[in-house]
Amino acid sequence: MAVMNVCVTVNSKYMRYLYTMLLSLYKNNNKGSIFLYVIQRDFTEKDKKDILDLTEKYGNHVEYIWVDEHKFDSMPAHREDRENLSLEIYFRLLIPELIPDTVDRILMLDVDVVVNHSIKELFAMDMGEKCLGAAPNMCANFIVDKNFRKWYPKERTHWIHYNSGILLWNLKRIREIYPRDYLFQMAFKYKIEISTFEEELFNIEFGEKDILALDPLKWDYISTRVNKFIKPNFKKYESLEELKSGCSIVHYAGLNPWEAGAKDKSFSLWWDYAKETPYYYAFLEEQLERTEAYISKKSKDVDQEIDVQTLSLLFRFKGTEDLKRLLNEEKAALYLWGMGEMGERFYKLLKSVNLQGKLVGVIDEKKSGMFHGLEIMKKTDVLEHIAGKKSKIIVTPIKNQCEFVDVLAKSMPLNIEVVGLRDYLIGLSNEL
Repeated sequence: MAVMNVCVTVNSKYMRYLYTMLLSLYKNNNKGSIFLYVIQRDFTEKDKKDILDLTEKYGNHVEYIWVDEHKFDSMPAHREDRENLSLEIYFRLLIPELIPDTVDRILMLDVDVVVNHSIKELFAMDMGEKCLGAAPNMCANFIVDKNFRKWYPKERTHWIHYNSGILLWNLKRIREIYPRDYLFQMAFKYKIEISTFEEELFNIEFGEKDILALDPLKWDYISTRVNKFIKPNFKKYESLEELKSGCSIVHYAGLNPWEAGAKDKSFSLWWDYAKETPYYYAFLEEQLERTEAYISKKSKDVDQEIDVQTLSLLFRFKGTEDLKRLLNEEKAALYLWGMGEMGERFYKLLKSVNLQGKLVGVIDEKKSGMFHGLEIMKKTDVLEHIAGKKSKIIVTPIKNQCEFVDVLAKSMPLNIEVVGLRDYLIGLSNEL
């Protein structure tokens, strides 16, 4: 069986995301077919053992290559204005000299990808005299930005821009025509003024004629940017099923699933693999912390101080007898205002304890039709519908929720209580 060489440049902080990516790679390729090179500067012994155990489980091999970070101290790319990108991204410039001379070809992968199918076809592509294989950059709508062309050679005529998250290296060819440290030395030549320094460098040096163009729909589909693509005739996957079937490598550039949860359907691919790792609950806790920090900031932006616990309370209460008891004791008729994501979450919360019947009405100014068997009402219909009843309207929109609740409450009769979903759940929590 032919072995496929794969490399990553990563630090210890991102090890668990690397683990998730590798799980997707190993599960979708034949056992024993991958030789992994991990280029790093700070992996702990535990990091190395965890990756080794996973790799050997699938009959594959791993080798760790250490890089001296001080090599980059004077590099123009490693500056304070690029602190949003880790130093390891620049280790890619050293791949021709770090990878053993016996390796003629290697596939470099970002950690923020899911390998959805076998990479055998990609790795075996005929590269001819090309130095790299890369997909036209979806984030740039395939074209080098006119504002960036100032650091490209003046005689440049080919303006396709390539993404550097997935790179197939023809090391044999590169070593034949360039010194081993060529890319590293070229980093000092160009005055590149954007944070994606190394990507621009690859495009400057190889983009004119030395990159084999890969199909981005198959090998580097940047799912986080599909709604911003403007290239004529650009195709995007309209469903998760279509994405799973047609795309071999999904790339979450710019917005990672572990940062943004499942707001994008394609993120569920990553979370499916994350569930199989030892870090799944750590990922969930991290997601809750980010969400609550974001909501807290938004609340402070409108001069509100809130103890934000919505999502964690949903997890804590789900399926518990305490929640069922407290909701059964709720005397008011429950109405839900807002049929967005949090409205769906609250409904599922009720359904998980067989109390969806406690919800007797739903309200949304922007939507119409039915919501789980209940007709969606408008604000003008609410007062007539609940006249004479003791009622509680639970407001679900997260953004500026407290301000919204205050405005709504002032327009309702005294027998109607208006409360934010967070505060409602927190109130239930305090009764336990």
